[in-house]
Amino acid sequence: LGIASGAVLVVHRGNTIMGGGIDVRGTLRANGTAEEPILLTTAASPPTPGSWEGLKWFAGAKGQIRYTTIEYAGINVLVDSARPRITDSSLRYSQDVALRCTGTATPIVYRTQIVDNYGNGIEIADDARPKLGNLRTSRTDDDGDNTILNNAGWWVYHRAPLNVLAENNWWGTTNSSTILANINDGRDVPGYGRVVFDPFLTGPPGTGPTQQPNIALITSLQALQASGRSVAIYCSLSAPARLQVRVMNIAGRPVRIICQDRQMAAGLNTVLWDRRNAAGARVPAGMYLVEATAWSQTGNQSRSLTKVNLTP
Repeated sequence: LGIASGAVLVVHRGNTIMGGGIDVRGTLRANGTAEEPILLTTAASPPTPGSWEGLKWFAGAKGQIRYTTIEYAGINVLVDSARPRITDSSLRYSQDVALRCTGTATPIVYRTQIVDNYGNGIEIADDARPKLGNLRTSRTDDDGDNTILNNAGWWVYHRAPLNVLAENNWWGTTNSSTILANINDGRDVPGYGRVVFDPFLTGPPGTGPTQQPNIALITSLQALQASGRSVAIYCSLSAPARLQVRVMNIAGRPVRIICQDRQMAAGLNTVLWDRRNAAGARVPAGMYLVEATAWSQTGNQSRSLTKVNLTP
């Protein structure tokens, strides 16, 4: 789907667009509501990360997305030398990156969840300078309130020369060292700018179309190679839930479902993987993704990702 320069496309609340990709050179306005969000997703069944082209804003393009969930693309949202607004939305389950900013891009990202992606959460390159949270002006519609966490790669990967403000966001922790450990910027590679994340929120902001069902069912997920023959997967739940655990390669392609629709108690649960794929063959050494999905008795869903590096 292409929106030519000078053209305007309006996507109304409650609509779903599946597959292909959306290239914006004109104006896109996707105006969902909390009760009727918009969904941009893959047409693949089952859904697979990287199975569609995502949403792309090119130089001079305009518009906004509000209460919109974008999922399962290679790059969920690419902003190249444009300045759209992304508000009250959710960017999740991307294969490579949820939000990539290039050229002179300056998108405003406000009250949005960038979570549960299989690669990086946010990538910044060239002279891009996204507005991820700015408490230094009188305006309040760019104050952050984003949730940025639980991405399998870097939560923010910054390769542009200037500092980027990312104040007043929730990173899933109140420990600044933990936040820094998930950001790669000029502190790691001299010559690039830094991500300014302090002050940060000390709890979830509680907005976005999918935060309520995802906020606290899975409280932690860890996978450890217990021996040469098995991997122990530790999943903590805040309430009893049905649990699915699956393993994927680093590209997000399925390797094996370890457990499916298994009732688990609140607290710490352990699932073992014998390092075999769905065909029963032993998988080679390397990095793998472990995805846990839990469904509560009230129907709420939570998903979490972690990585495990298998040695021979």
